[in-house]
Amino acid sequence: MAGEIEARLKALDLVLPAVPGALANYVPFLHLDRQLFISGQLPMRDGSIAVAGKLGAGVSIDQGEDAARICLLNILAQAKAALGDLDRIVQCMRLNGFVNAAPDFVDHPKVINGASNLIVEILGDKGRHTRIAVGCSSLPLGAAVEIDAIFAVDYQSAHAPMTRDALEWLKRPIAHRGLHDQGRGLIENSASAIAAAIAKGYAIEVDLQCAADGLPVVFHDSKLDRLTAESGPVAARPAAALCAIPLRGSDEDRILSLEGLLAQVDGRVPLVLEVKSTWGRDPRYEASVAAILASYRGHVAVMSFDPDCVAAFRRAAPALPRGLISERFENWSDFGALRRFAMRHLLFAAIARPNFIAYDIEALPALAPAIARRVFRLPLLTWTVRSEADKARAEEYADAMIFEGVAP
Repeated sequence: MAGEIEARLKALDLVLPAVPGALANYVPFLHLDRQLFISGQLPMRDGSIAVAGKLGAGVSIDQGEDAARICLLNILAQAKAALGDLDRIVQCMRLNGFVNAAPDFVDHPKVINGASNLIVEILGDKGRHTRIAVGCSSLPLGAAVEIDAIFAVDYQSAHAPMTRDALEWLKRPIAHRGLHDQGRGLIENSASAIAAAIAKGYAIEVDLQCAADGLPVVFHDSKLDRLTAESGPVAARPAAALCAIPLRGSDEDRILSLEGLLAQVDGRVPLVLEVKSTWGRDPRYEASVAAILASYRGHVAVMSFDPDCVAAFRRAAPALPRGLISERFENWSDFGALRRFAMRHLLFAAIARPNFIAYDIEALPALAPAIARRVFRLPLLTWTVRSEADKARAEEYADAMIFEGVAP
């Protein structure tokens, strides 16, 4: 059911845009307890600046107001990505408006009124805010206006526990990296493997790697060499360049963007996204994933081995189901013995606060996942099921299997 603010947007014939990504080394939003900070938003529409130029030097006040309104809709799109539900906004505390203006232009407040009036129209009294409206000599990409925002938000609903019943959709066979079969040209994490899984009605697990621009692409390895004719780190190239690279062994598949994956699946089957962590090297990454997923209407969850990555999703998108992946960690030589022990026994769950656990089938049964499942009532997935013996073990000790090479 649509919330009050969503209903008001519909009544005003307003549609929130796709969430713009960050343009540099920052995150689009930061959610900290009862406050939500939204980075500066430009008048972006369909990936380009809708209103460019200077006020008082070719851009009219009416055009400037239109630019401010577009900025405000982008702010609300980011807020929805962060909160999951715009009704969690308690108050718009502040709008900071910047106007690209000629030196003698003095009507900056009239320009930013475009955003101020619209947010009050949408949020009512919750939209009444403090504000600045200042001029500047230039703005990124030549935009006419840039606006950032601070919101007070409902704290409790961000931390309300997700019930076990809310994740019943996870308890079904999940095709590992899609229903791939290299012999038939169905390459792992490819559009073809995803189509094959959809045709069978299976849920789908895929991997996400971070590109150089902080955006996710659908790819397992950290390097391109095994699965493409290219070489080098995935993280060295921007997402658009990666998505132009053909996958080895396929006549038609290329590396998928997350947006392309979501468009293909379109809610027909559940998605489980294993987020290959940057281990803190790119703070834009989790926020970018959360922002892209914000407008997706199908069942989707994220999971990672990195508890800090899972915790980042808790902050960025509290309503997005998140899982902690674990195993024995016997070959993780980059980590010390104490950390491997803590990860194996799910001790970092206190940081991650996961909604479900995904545990290596080779390590089951084990005490930590059993406690998570039986005491804390977290759904338990197990990976990767490749044989009838694995299936039998999964059926005894887990709620759902992530499988490949065997009929579930």
